[in-house]
Amino acid sequence: MKHQQLQYILGGFSKTYKMEHTRLFCEKLGLTFDPNKMADDQELIELLHKSFFASSADFTQAFRDMSETEIDSWLTTDSDDKWGLKKLNRVKRFKSFVEQYRTRLSQENTEDTERMQRMCERNPRYILRNWIAQQAIEKAEKGDFSEVQLLYEVLSRPYLKQDKAEQAGYANPVPEWSKELVVSCSS
Repeated sequence: MKHQQLQYILGGFSKTYKMEHTRLFCEKLGLTFDPNKMADDQELIELLHKSFFASSADFTQAFRDMSETEIDSWLTTDSDDKWGLKKLNRVKRFKSFVEQYRTRLSQENTEDTERMQRMCERNPRYILRNWIAQQAIEKAEKGDFSEVQLLYEVLSRPYLKQDKAEQAGYANPVPEWSKELVVSCSS
């Protein structure tokens, strides 16, 4: 390939990446992607990103908490079972995000129940976290593959709330003992 061809291809990548990034975040937020509203949506998403960085909220859990919580309660949630959202709502920027987000939802004429359903379909309740993997590894090394089997079952349907996963604490905050834990791909 010629140098000019590569530059041309790479030149279009940035635009394509921004559009896809915006589309995916709109889906995570329960919004319909509209290329004509992309600049406003990018501003909204950037405000949410800044809120995440300022709060150090867990990305996955905060999105799931938003998915399972009525928007009117986002800024007042103080429940430990909504620990991702609880941390996020301590940041002033998040209030600005919520105000802009409400405006965006009203432009789509989206009811809160519909938003919650859309968000639950795009934001998993369970992901494989290092501490969960470490527990499964330790049990498996002792010949007990029950945790591996449970993980298989849970992660086969990560968007659905599951009693066994809740009992195992898979949607709980990271335990103190595992804060410095690093699990490699070869583990």
